[in-house]
Amino acid sequence: METYSVVLADDEPLVLAGLCSILDWKAEGLEIVGTARNGRQLLETIDEKKPDIVISDVRMPLMTGLEVMQEISDRHQELPLFILLSGYEEFSYVREAISLNAVEYLVKLDLSAEVLSKALEKARRRIRAMGHAQGAEYAMLQNLRDRFYVRLVNGLIPGRQQFEAQCESLGIKPRGRYLCAALVCLEGGEESDRTRLFIAATELLQETLSRQVDCQVIPFDLERLLVICFLHERESHQLLYGSFSRSFDMLEKSFSLKATAIIGPVVEGLYEIGTSYTRALETIPKAKGDERLLFVSERGEQPFALASFQSRLFEAFSEVDGAKMNQIFHEIAHTLEQTTDVLSAISACSQLVSMVIAMVPDGHRLVEEIFRLQGEDQRNLYRFRSTALCSEYLRHFGDGLEKGLQDRRQDWRAAIVHRVQAYIKANLDKRLSLSEVAALFGFSQNYLSTLFSRYANIGFVEYTTGQKMEKAKALMATGNWKIYELACQLGYEDSSYFSKVFKQHEGMSPREYAQSRGGLVDEL
Repeated sequence: METYSVVLADDEPLVLAGLCSILDWKAEGLEIVGTARNGRQLLETIDEKKPDIVISDVRMPLMTGLEVMQEISDRHQELPLFILLSGYEEFSYVREAISLNAVEYLVKLDLSAEVLSKALEKARRRIRAMGHAQGAEYAMLQNLRDRFYVRLVNGLIPGRQQFEAQCESLGIKPRGRYLCAALVCLEGGEESDRTRLFIAATELLQETLSRQVDCQVIPFDLERLLVICFLHERESHQLLYGSFSRSFDMLEKSFSLKATAIIGPVVEGLYEIGTSYTRALETIPKAKGDERLLFVSERGEQPFALASFQSRLFEAFSEVDGAKMNQIFHEIAHTLEQTTDVLSAISACSQLVSMVIAMVPDGHRLVEEIFRLQGEDQRNLYRFRSTALCSEYLRHFGDGLEKGLQDRRQDWRAAIVHRVQAYIKANLDKRLSLSEVAALFGFSQNYLSTLFSRYANIGFVEYTTGQKMEKAKALMATGNWKIYELACQLGYEDSSYFSKVFKQHEGMSPREYAQSRGGLVDEL
């Protein structure tokens, strides 16, 4: 029988002793690996012992059990799962515990070996289920976060309100007052082994950099990475220099890859990270080949900017409309011809290529195909010495993009709908409005609605509601529930509204449905 590790936490010694002796833990397939008398000690024990399950009092000194849960949630850790204990049942605690995905909320006066054993079995079932689902769900969530960061640095999130809403939906929390963007370029390795090397290098860079500086590594293509560094001090050059140097040494030693980085100026607040990224991007053509690390000053020349095209670029990318992209690219190419600033022209073209790679379905392969068909390499851009060559490059790119998206239209649109459906199924505990989900995937609301109806043969709202009601029925089959508990588990803030939706969908109330199958749902 598989053994699960457990940590117990309560500030009352007698309660803690009682928990230790209430069960034959070994016979239950469980092992107590640690105990804690306050919330801070509990968090330290979790970090040290890495338990599967925590049984914790809600109210404890230094940090409450709920605050510890929130910290684990903010870290995006799947484990441990929490069973919470309280001296009494208080709705505000219950509601917060449910919102944080607690396995069970138990009142100490009602606690017995049987009650605790059932809660622990529920936790074990959830852990076993996570083993099948969490890998795919985590990968999907991380992909959405990466796409969010790419849209953010390129100015394609329209307004602070939508920025804040997407941060909340994706679980992106403030991680430092100051930030900077670094563009990392990788060279070396066999071309045939490029994809495997790039994935391994991305993981190694994330692991090694994170030891010294809080950061997020986001892949752009098979040569470049975006690193967002979250800092606590504006003057962090020494910290960043040491961190990147050590990480680059590891990349060269492990994979024979040479890495260089251009680190943009420090900005205040995540919403402003695009400024740091743009300054770093502008500097790529000016960087010397022998410079391993280059820090960009806050001041610079006034380059050609894509700002005047951003609203239209947002629309074109949110609808994945190749024709619109091509039209805008041709207009930008015409504008580039009016300037003699070659470096700014190269920067603008490079930014557009990066946007396509990161935001268009199968973007990297599409870009490679476009330039291969023209007998060129996308990296030739950095060798150009005139704005005319940059303009010609961009026109060819736009033409190829429109044709490539047209040829792939049905395949990638069906794939998009499939990914959205997977996201809905994995996030049924959230509100899941059409506007929020569309924004997360980088699409307009009308575009996703049309796409969904055509390729899923069902409306977005109808599909989402149906999935939520199926989960409600599955939950009711696992035991007794209160209406507000079901509502919280399914992202409904109003339990009466949930009951109304359920009755409209199933033809009977949740209580009537449960009773018809021998179960019970309390109306409270």
